[in-house]
Formats: sequence, C-alpha cells, structure tokens
Amino acid sequence: MFKVRGYADEISIGIEDRKVLHERVYAALRQQILNGKLAPGERVLEAKIARRIGISRTPVREALQKLETEGLLIRLRSGGLVVAENSRTDAEELFEVRIALETYMGRLAAERIQEKDLRRLEQIIAYTRASLEHRDLDRMVSLNTEFHDVIARACGNRKLANMISNLKEHILRYRKRTLMDLDEAKRSLEGHIKILESLKKRDAQQVAQVMEQYLIYARDAILASIDRGNAE
Repeated sequence: MFKVRGYADEISIGIEDRKVLHERVYAALRQQILNGKLAPGERVLEAKIARRIGISRTPVREALQKLETEGLLIRLRSGGLVVAENSRTDAEELFEVRIALETYMGRLAAERIQEKDLRRLEQIIAYTRASLEHRDLDRMVSLNTEFHDVIARACGNRKLANMISNLKEHILRYRKRTLMDLDEAKRSLEGHIKILESLKKRDAQQVAQVMEQYLIYARDAILASIDRGNAE
C-alpha cells in the first residue's frame, strides 16, 4: 500500500497491480482537486509526489498528464503544473449540461421513484435541518450530494446517473464554497424541500421546473462567488 502525503490529507493507494498504478495515483489526486484539498493555483510537483509515495516518476507523470488533459491541471510556461483556477466559463458550461441532464432525470424520477426513496429524501432533509442548526456545513455539503444521488438512482437510468455524477464531481469544486455560506445553505435546503414536494405529486413537468429553478439559482450563486473572487 502506497500513501500520497504532503499536499493535503494522506491518500492510500493499493498497488496490487502495478500496471494500473498510474490510474490509482490519478484517482487519488483527482479526488483531492475536486474536493478542494488541492487548491486552485497550487503547484503539483511530479518528483515530490513520486518521492513521497516511493515509486518511479513514470506512473506519476502519466497520472498528471491525464489530469492535464481533463483540464484539472494547467501547464505553466515554465513547464510546471498547477491546479486549474475556478473559471466562470467552465462553471457556465458545466451547468448548461447539468441543467439539461438533471431536469430530464427529474422527469424520469417523478414517474419511477419509490416510497422508500421518498422516505430517504425526507430523512436527508431532516438531517440537513439539524446540520444547519449546529452549523455543521461540512455535513450539509455531504447531505446535499446524497439528496441528488438518491434522485439519480430513482430515475432508473444508470448511464444518465453516472453522467450526472461525473458532472457533480467537477461542480463540487465550485459548489462547496457557496454551500459553506450559511445563507446559501439555507436556500439550498429550501430548494430541496420544493423538489421533494413535487416528486411526491409525481408531476414530471413540475419536478423538471423546480429542479431547473434550483440549478439556475445554484449556478448564479457560483458565478457570483467567482466574480467576487476575481474582484478581490
């Protein structure tokens, strides 16, 4: 078992198959970028990672190249790599796709969701309220993700759910910052309550409309956050 240290929390990487070691390094670093533990603009050094894991630089180089291709790392003129900054254009493009996919997902879920799924959504909302009362915003972020995951599974289309899950991973880089604001977290909870109410009615059109409104608001909050950051 190898462990990546130094940039953020320690990451364990199994090496049962050395042929896929670069994929494991890629997955570990990708997760740290998406959850914000590797911050935008932070240098990512191939030699340092390889040395701390205790492996050759080749699998690390391959992992970093893949992250660069994905747009999560940016190559400097000097040749070094840094974590990509939060981009307004990138956020807009991500939400254009997410709104299209997730409103369709909502339509499917309205027709296919089961009572156990609705009960779970009610539980998540109750836990979210408690998290807000205790100002546990990290827990709030986790519950926010789970709420949408339940609906994705309930829509009954695994390919669609997987596509949305991948999008949400990228959006989390942006969304986590806004959800850590108490007022934004409260508004997100209000949106979830409206989504659940529409799902209970099994009204596909209403679910799609409520989801679109919720996602547009989330998008606008993220864009405003980016704009504020650029102005500082």
